[in-house]
Amino acid sequence: MILAFQSADRGTLNLDERVQLQRADFRTGTGVLQYHEPGMSLTVRDLITEMIITSDNTATGMVISRLGGRDRVNQWLSDNKYVTRTSWGTVEGTRKMLSLLGPSFVNLTDEEVTALEYLRTNSPLFDRYTDLFAGARKELADGVRNNASTLAESIRNRRDDDEGYWTGRTSPREIGTFLEAIERGTAVSTKRSVEMKNILLRQQLGTRRIPHFLTVPVAHKTGDGANVANDVGVVYSRSGPIVISFFAMAITGPYAEAEDEIGRISRTIVDYFDGVPRD
Repeated sequence: MILAFQSADRGTLNLDERVQLQRADFRTGTGVLQYHEPGMSLTVRDLITEMIITSDNTATGMVISRLGGRDRVNQWLSDNKYVTRTSWGTVEGTRKMLSLLGPSFVNLTDEEVTALEYLRTNSPLFDRYTDLFAGARKELADGVRNNASTLAESIRNRRDDDEGYWTGRTSPREIGTFLEAIERGTAVSTKRSVEMKNILLRQQLGTRRIPHFLTVPVAHKTGDGANVANDVGVVYSRSGPIVISFFAMAITGPYAEAEDEIGRISRTIVDYFDGVPRD
């Protein structure tokens, strides 16, 4: 998002440009765009908004494409001395998982990988891709159907420990520096900083995390997985803005309890800076 708004400041990205959603753009996982039909028209600003407020994987891939691709984003991160890296959403990890089924799965297109992940998870969204697996390519779909449980076990065993299955790498401290730059207005122009903060304030997810027990505005972004619960944001407390950054991985207990704990700790932090007495 920061790179996109920097590009807008430089005039190399038009946030009002309309982009037509194609079938090849859809991605599995979180987000709402995948449930719409191809042909929908959105502005680049719309895509950035969905990327943040619904953690939309389809929008994320499309934004990365508009910025010049994964390598361009990673180069920008490197040029600015960040350790954060992105791995192009959910596609690469899923492709690596599917390749366990044999060499015919190694060189699948992003669209085919997405389709087969819908099939593996028994999603009706696979129906829009059946033409990709006609004739001799039907064996690809059959291979996924016949090995769905094996693939599910592979995901459970590998995603925590094998970085090849991750969608990126960063740290709570580094994400905190991104948030601080947005809040202080040092990353982009004042106008763009306000736009980014307003997007973060519209967050639709993670209500049981940082904002759970707070009564003040929170501009935040979540990160999710089967046993991952992240939330990072700026809390507009009565004493001033507070950056809070939580990463929780390999959760073994109830997921909701992990979310609630993030909320309870956030309230403790805010109460401390606001001078609220605690028992």
